[in-house]
Amino acid sequence: MKPVILIAFANDWNNPLLTLYAERAGIEKKLKTAEENNRCELVILEAVDTAQLLKAFRDYHNRIAIFHFAGHAKDFELYLETASGEKEVAPIDVFTAILKTQKGLELVFLNACSTHKQVDSFLKAGAGAVIATSGDIDEKAANRLAILFYDGLGRGLSIHQAYLEAAAAVKMKLGIIDHSDNKYHKEQQRNTISQFPWDFYTNPKAEAVKSWTLPDAANT
Repeated sequence: MKPVILIAFANDWNNPLLTLYAERAGIEKKLKTAEENNRCELVILEAVDTAQLLKAFRDYHNRIAIFHFAGHAKDFELYLETASGEKEVAPIDVFTAILKTQKGLELVFLNACSTHKQVDSFLKAGAGAVIATSGDIDEKAANRLAILFYDGLGRGLSIHQAYLEAAAAVKMKLGIIDHSDNKYHKEQQRNTISQFPWDFYTNPKAEAVKSWTLPDAANT
């Protein structure tokens, strides 16, 4: 059975993310060929609220391999969207409770500000890996990282390799340089961004998740 990639978007029209739906279009475009080749089923939820998200996990029970959230977040909360376009606070334990009943969730990609405190909860709930952020993120960089990640995944790269490739491209675009072993560049450090907020976290019980690919999962 084809793995499901669930993409959920939520905005806050009092603090709108202007590139959010460009991210949606970009991801859909990058995964189009993989869908046509029966390697995945892409499910996209826009202006998502808690009820819609939990319903999706019930409807695709044990089939969701990747859950991607893009929007606003903070610490232990994801901010979803009401019918009137306002922010709906969704505590992380709302999701982890239902995730504990799921099998096969390889990756949770939290493309929002300050989500690293949620990592342990998702890993304990059974996710194989989590991509999360250590602080505020640049909106355009978030858009670029997500689209490049799914481009790599759609081309057959592993989850981890797709992340590394996308992260390297975004770091280059932002001017982030690793100065740890290069004395020549230390003076340049003052003029570059010094921190990349995204990171890839792996469940110690599921190290094999790093090599997970769509072709292998779909047997194509």
